[in-house]
Amino acid sequence: MVIGGQVINPARVAENFANYAKEREQLIQAITQARIPGVLFLTGDRHHTILHQLDRSGTYPLYDLTVSPLTSGTARPGDEDLRQPTVVNGTLVTDHNFAILDVTGPLKDRVLSIKIFDANGTQRWTRDIRATDLR
Repeated sequence: MVIGGQVINPARVAENFANYAKEREQLIQAITQARIPGVLFLTGDRHHTILHQLDRSGTYPLYDLTVSPLTSGTARPGDEDLRQPTVVNGTLVTDHNFAILDVTGPLKDRVLSIKIFDANGTQRWTRDIRATDLR
């Protein structure tokens, strides 16, 4: 799901769904109750890149990949952002950057490859998320 503000980050900062706690919880519960597989949030507008992962009991984790900016000003997230248990270590990039997402593999075993590059094209980090891990 592509959406402007972060969904998984529980910090009540910026344009983040945590500012709408009831609606955020309803959304996560609806995904869980309907057993919707493969949900991954693609978000932006935080002027940095970071990956959040929300582990959920009895089902797959939800991911929120925030990617920005390539051309606008950069910003380092505050301590409240970075102390959240959903932050995936090693994924924060605070300078100009962009992502390349590749989906590969056989139909029943797709892999989403996330590659983050700085403005010079140097790869900063990569993560693979298997479709089988999102069921």
